[in-house]
Amino acid sequence: MWLRRKLYTAQFGAAVLLPLWLLIGRAIFGEGLDGDLLALVVLAPLVALGLGGLSAVTMARASVRRKRALEWTDVAVLGVVWVAFVVAGALPAVTEVLILAIALLFGAFWLQVWRLVRETRTRVRTALAGFERLRAGGSGSAHKPEVIVIESGEHQR
Repeated sequence: MWLRRKLYTAQFGAAVLLPLWLLIGRAIFGEGLDGDLLALVVLAPLVALGLGGLSAVTMARASVRRKRALEWTDVAVLGVVWVAFVVAGALPAVTEVLILAIALLFGAFWLQVWRLVRETRTRVRTALAGFERLRAGGSGSAHKPEVIVIESGEHQR
């Protein structure tokens, strides 16, 4: 549980640090200034936005917010994406690995959107079923008002 909680808080930090790592790793392991560096300078903010969006969609799920911890599926998805960007920053031939990392980020984003929609749909159906039970009077929690009828003596002649 501690790992899932730590990664929950580390998501937005990774959205800043991983694009920086792409630039720093290129400076350390790269072969000088060329077109790849310019592409990284343009792509790094887009990667930051993508990672931030992935984190936001993941944290939008009620189950994640309630526990303040990621699920194991989230840990696996984020782990694969983060490792891909770390490797992309550490390899001199950045282009192919970076394309793979961006494709993984795109796939992870849509996977998390699908999970958010599925979870929200389940919660809405549950709530609507509860409202329907209340409307029909089938739930024991619905309170039926007590009616008191008082007859006056004037009508009894």
